[in-house]
Amino acid sequence: MTISYFVLVALLYSQKGACDPSALVYEMTLDEIAKSDLIFFHNYRRATVSPPATNMVMLEWDDELASEASKFVRNCAFEHSDPPLQSSKYGQIGENLYAGDEFRFSDIPFGVTNAWYNEVNFYDMNRDPVCLPGKECGHYTQLVWASTTHVGCAVSVCNHIYKGHGRTLVACMYGPSGNDYTSDMFRVPPYKVGAPCTDCPSDLPWCVAGLCHA
Repeated sequence: MTISYFVLVALLYSQKGACDPSALVYEMTLDEIAKSDLIFFHNYRRATVSPPATNMVMLEWDDELASEASKFVRNCAFEHSDPPLQSSKYGQIGENLYAGDEFRFSDIPFGVTNAWYNEVNFYDMNRDPVCLPGKECGHYTQLVWASTTHVGCAVSVCNHIYKGHGRTLVACMYGPSGNDYTSDMFRVPPYKVGAPCTDCPSDLPWCVAGLCHA
């Protein structure tokens, strides 16, 4: 018997600007299994970074971030927020986006985290530049940003996606945001390299599967 990962909620959303005002958007309300899977695959990728991380925090779900992601995917636009979104709880919010038709609904948690993580093939924190020219690495670095503690995601199906392809739009919002830059605009490494859990934050002293946890 197949367990439904998502409850489909159909809504008609009128967007001023990027989206066609007549675009019909099906927003998927994530059930607890879907949320658990998104958290699992995020933390699996964080726990298995190579080289390993000394200070990687275990992510937890946040409904406030999920609400922001929900607002975002209703726009049916594949472009990052500018300026970045802000939260009273976390300050600046990080943002990962995916647009396409490649995955069945039940495959989205693995599929999108895998797609973002695969940007590691273009990234090397010991190289200058750290990201190969013409390639995207920011989804990977946000996914494995050590000090990010919470995530919330949302999914919509659109008739078309502005500046994207396919009909499925996924957004995950992260708090606190990753992808900081130094004054000379070189990307700050997303984590410290070394034996897992040897440099955990003081309020997250326990080590669970290689991740810092309270």
